[in-house]
Amino acid sequence: EDVMALKALGVAGVVVGCLTADAEIDEARMNALVAAARPLSVTCHRAFDMTRDPLKALEAVIRTGAVRILTSGQQPTAEAGLPVLRQLVQQAAGRIEIMAGAGVSPTNAGLFIEAGVDALHLSGSIRYNSPMTFRQPAVSMASAMPGEYERAEADEDKIRGVIRITAQSPDFLR
Repeated sequence: EDVMALKALGVAGVVVGCLTADAEIDEARMNALVAAARPLSVTCHRAFDMTRDPLKALEAVIRTGAVRILTSGQQPTAEAGLPVLRQLVQQAAGRIEIMAGAGVSPTNAGLFIEAGVDALHLSGSIRYNSPMTFRQPAVSMASAMPGEYERAEADEDKIRGVIRITAQSPDFLR
């Protein structure tokens, strides 16, 4: 229903990810979502990074008809996951796009281009401390970061820096 609603709104694509209880790609559910989304572009999100075997998962996602996988190479950051990202690019052999994400910045974007990934995903954000001086130690309103005592904003310099680096590679999708 969510995919159908997004499709009706005219979005260009959707991002989904379905896993089985034993950390495999749930091909049946992914197939249903990809079919419902057609002709929209479908990206498998970082649920991919939670699978047991990324190379086996790659083949499963390809079979679903998704057009790309957003992954950090099964590591907390894409830079730490570079060895797996390289393996994914090699095994994918152009059958699906590999999009590196998690910690992408102007300082490491070139590493991902060299690894052969097809696209980059980044927040391009910077965190600032809240101007609040009183901090209530007994309670938190946030279940995840950023918390109530910090804020995240897009950082134009980071984003422009990554764009500048990717523009130097004419075959890169961005």
